[in-house]
Amino acid sequence: MGADIEYTCRSKDTFDFIVKVYKDCKGVSLSPIQMNIDGIGCSYSSSYTMTQISCSDITPVCKKSCSKCDRTNCNAYGYPNGGNSNCTFPYGIEKIVFKQTIIFKGTNCCKFRVSYSQCCRNGAITTCCAGDNFYSYALFNRCLTPCNSSPTLSNDPVGMYCIGNCICFNNGAKDTSNYDSISYHLAPALSDYGVNCIYQGSYTYKYPLYYDGFPSIKKFNDKTCKGFGLDSITGDLCFKPMQQQVSVIAIEIKEWRKDSLGKMINIGTTRRDMQLIIMANCTNKAPSLPSATQVGCAGELICFSGIKSSDPDKKDTVLLTWNYGIPKGVFKAKFNGSGKQEFDFCWQTVDKDASNTPYFFTVKAIDDACPLSGQFSRSYSILVKKNPQINRVYINIG
Repeated sequence: MGADIEYTCRSKDTFDFIVKVYKDCKGVSLSPIQMNIDGIGCSYSSSYTMTQISCSDITPVCKKSCSKCDRTNCNAYGYPNGGNSNCTFPYGIEKIVFKQTIIFKGTNCCKFRVSYSQCCRNGAITTCCAGDNFYSYALFNRCLTPCNSSPTLSNDPVGMYCIGNCICFNNGAKDTSNYDSISYHLAPALSDYGVNCIYQGSYTYKYPLYYDGFPSIKKFNDKTCKGFGLDSITGDLCFKPMQQQVSVIAIEIKEWRKDSLGKMINIGTTRRDMQLIIMANCTNKAPSLPSATQVGCAGELICFSGIKSSDPDKKDTVLLTWNYGIPKGVFKAKFNGSGKQEFDFCWQTVDKDASNTPYFFTVKAIDDACPLSGQFSRSYSILVKKNPQINRVYINIG
């Protein structure tokens, strides 16, 4: 159903790689996870069979409900094939995490492509590439100073939504090791490196599902919830699905850093390939959060206050969580006379926090509807400006 690749630099020669695979519990078995690394512009090629480190059921159902995942055992490649036949809910999504540490020896290569491939994509996909080979990759440079690690994605891609709900989803990307700039771009799903999957009918990788306004409205309107769009700066992916279907969305996440001349350059790219399931026979309305930004000067206490969640279903309780995207900030979610939480966030900045690019954190709202919980997530930004400075010049004029 999807996958993404992350890497962490331990030194110029040593990197930890994480491959997260998202699988239909009723789908085909995984084959051994093979990670391939190829040099870019140089001669280097190697492959590794990765080690599984965890397995979990991430189906977005309420606590009282079950999923099609058989949670009694996690074998070498996920939960047992065939799933939980006793559960009436028709879906189950599992996340299987693999890890590999690589020490680069005997090579002067700086730039690499690390890739993961698997047969085959879910046969239930209706908009493109059902049964095609699955392929995803990341690009990295081991010769950067300081050494670069990829962003981590804190929100699982459990795209399971009801027809007619206004949806925003944010991957929750954060780079708290280097605070490099991040941009987001829709990209084609791949069956191999450089081989794009073929989308059916009017669907494309930029407009991969039937949304309110499809295909004439190209840009998302937050007030009317018409259109479809991925915000390249915040990473918010927003739309209102209007047809039962299973779709694929691929997002490229690019990191940027200034070079010695002050020019922003792309220093790394990761991808998230995710599957969306749009359900017809569900009545739950998803919660939502308003958009907001803040601007302040370095040294100030910068706050968001009383950012309220909402939910058209009055009986639903809505809980808020965040992704610790600004580690020194303080996030407080609370109930204020209703079953829908609101949050306050404050960050005591210092002079070195001044930046030309904003800082981001992501908030997720989830309700307690059964069996399928409604979800909504979006990012919030803070721009920290430099304090004005003056130089006084004294001239002795006698």
